[in-house]
Amino acid sequence: MGSIPLWFPKNIPETLKIETKSAVIAFIALLGLLCILGFSYLRRRSQRSLDIKRMLHLFTHSLRDHQTTVHQNRINNNATTNLDAERLENFVVDVCNQTTLYIQRLTNDNSVECCIRLAVDQATNPNETKIVYRTFGRSSGLGKSRAITSEDIKATEGIPNLFLNKKFLGVLIYNDLEEAAKLELFKKTQNEQLFKNEIKTLMVAPLNAWDGEIQAMIGLLYLTSREKKTFSIKYVDTIRFVADMVSNAISFTVLKNNSNGDVYNMLGGPN
Repeated sequence: MGSIPLWFPKNIPETLKIETKSAVIAFIALLGLLCILGFSYLRRRSQRSLDIKRMLHLFTHSLRDHQTTVHQNRINNNATTNLDAERLENFVVDVCNQTTLYIQRLTNDNSVECCIRLAVDQATNPNETKIVYRTFGRSSGLGKSRAITSEDIKATEGIPNLFLNKKFLGVLIYNDLEEAAKLELFKKTQNEQLFKNEIKTLMVAPLNAWDGEIQAMIGLLYLTSREKKTFSIKYVDTIRFVADMVSNAISFTVLKNNSNGDVYNMLGGPN
């Protein structure tokens, strides 16, 4: 008797009488509830899918319109290095904000943010290249003070070096930045120390361009989150698509605005 639960009836009747009418009503009510829940879930999924497609559509329109504006402004105004750099920076910031809105809806994580580093050739000798990757734009959710302490990353360090060794292919997902830094798979900068709470996990894709002769990694697309489990392998193809779309827009803008025609000469400046 000690093993019988307290809620279990002491006397079990030999026969149980079930009213057919009550059973049918209960079954119909349960079936109706399941149908309502199922249709509600399907509606939410459909609405989310439509929202993602709509935002992707708006994203491509924004790239086209902003790109056209950059080129038109350059035609209407005297071209100077500083002015071209400002136009490029504004364009990249807009790309970061549009990317953020799209990925936030895709992942259902409103803490997702975006930043873009572009390649800058710091070599003083025209016959040499000395590439670093410099932050040119951040989405509005990242701290504005980051620009003050931002640091360049050499092509031979951290994430750029990993992509260069893999021929600019793939997408990196970091769930533990501290461990990645210990393994020399991630270069910690001052901003990682100053803004620890802004980034818990990271997804990075290369921005590749081809000028008809050589392929180059002209930049890096960073997606960040305050949540530890936001990014996973299921988003890899989407991020690669976004990175290709962004790199095409940026490389075309840079080459159009750069009289030297050098894919690495990104006009310098922003951090």
